[in-house]
Amino acid sequence: MIYIKWFILILSIITIIFLIYQSKGLYRKFIKEITMGLERTQKLDKLVISERDIAHLPIAVQNYLKYVGVIGK
Repeated sequence: MIYIKWFILILSIITIIFLIYQSKGLYRKFIKEITMGLERTQKLDKLVISERDIAHLPIAVQNYLKYVGVIGK
């Protein structure tokens, strides 16, 4: 009976250690993906949208983009 209690205790400790280790990996993956996403958006900030870029869009969409001030920014 005492061996079963020790077995359960050791198994619980191993499980907790495993879960902590796995959570660290998820956190690192999360940080990596956030960093990649921020790098992509920083590249987009440097792009300037011109009238030529939106020429293929419907007139209503072109007018809206001009109205909200997207062109030239």
